[in-house]
Amino acid sequence: MRVKPPAQWTGILLNALALGMPILRNAQLFGWDGVVEVKPEDMSLLTWVDKEIERIIRKDQSKYGRIRGEELGDSSNAGERYLFVIDPVDGTRTLVNHDMGGASIIIYVYDTVNRCIVASAIGRPGTGEVWVAEDDHTTRRLWDGTDFKFVSQCSVWEFDPAISRLTIYVDNPNAFTRRGVDMLHNDNLDRLDKRIREMGFTKLAIGSNGTHHGILSSGGATVGTITTSIGGIQDLGGILIVENAGGIVSAFSLNEDRQLVRRDPHADLLMSGGYDFLICAIDARHLEILEGLLEEALFS
Repeated sequence: MRVKPPAQWTGILLNALALGMPILRNAQLFGWDGVVEVKPEDMSLLTWVDKEIERIIRKDQSKYGRIRGEELGDSSNAGERYLFVIDPVDGTRTLVNHDMGGASIIIYVYDTVNRCIVASAIGRPGTGEVWVAEDDHTTRRLWDGTDFKFVSQCSVWEFDPAISRLTIYVDNPNAFTRRGVDMLHNDNLDRLDKRIREMGFTKLAIGSNGTHHGILSSGGATVGTITTSIGGIQDLGGILIVENAGGIVSAFSLNEDRQLVRRDPHADLLMSGGYDFLICAIDARHLEILEGLLEEALFS
C-alpha cells in the first residue's frame, strides 16, 4: 500500500542527515580513534562513530515520533504513529578500512497505522550525495557541508552514454551470519564474481547497501544491486529509493536448510524481521538475471 507522506518528512529527514553527515565525513577525512567492536549476532562492526551519529539524530528526531536505531534499539514513546528507523553508518567496515567514499547514513519513516514506509533518505558524506524518496519519486541532492542543493529527479533509466560497461553493485561480505545461519562465504563470492564477469558485467562493491541503492536510482550504467541485509530492517529504506526511481525489487531469506525462500518486498518486512538478500534492478529482465546469479553463487 502506497501512502502519500506528509510534506514535512523531506525536511525532517534532511535535518537528521545534516546532524549526522558532518560526524561521518570528519571521521572519513581525518580518521578516528577507538575500539572496533564485533557484534556477535552477525559479525558486523561497530565504532563510536556509529553510536554518536545515532545518539545525536535520536535526540533531534524523538520529538516527531518513536525511534528505532541499529545500535541503541527502540525509544520509549511506543504510542507514536510514526517510527523513525536509523542506520547511523551503513558500511562501517569501509570506515574502519579508511575508505573515503563508501559509508552512508540511512533513515526512513514507517507509518505504524498503514504499516508501510512513507519516506526515506540516504546520505553519502564522502561525496555529498543525498537521495530522498518523497511522494512518488526519488530526488538527488548535493550536500555542501551546510545546505542540500537539488540536482535532479532520479530515474534508473538515465544511462550515461560515456560508460560502456553495465555494472552490478554487490555487498555480500564473507562469513556474514543472520539468525545463526551463514549467508555467503569466499567460495560463494568467487562463483558470483566469476559469473558476473562471464556475463559481460562489471562488479563493484563500495560496501554500503544504501550507497548502492542510491547509485542505482541515479541511472548511469548500473543495472542492479545484490545486497545482504546487514543490520536487518535498517536497509529497508533503499526499497523506496529504488522503486520511486522506476526500479524493481525482490527479496529472499535463507532458511535453516539453506534454501532460498522468496519474500514479498512490499509485505510488512519491518515487523517480520526483514530479509536476508535484496535484489534491485532496472527492469524485470535484469532482476531475473541477478536472481539467477545469487542462486548460482549459493548452490552451484
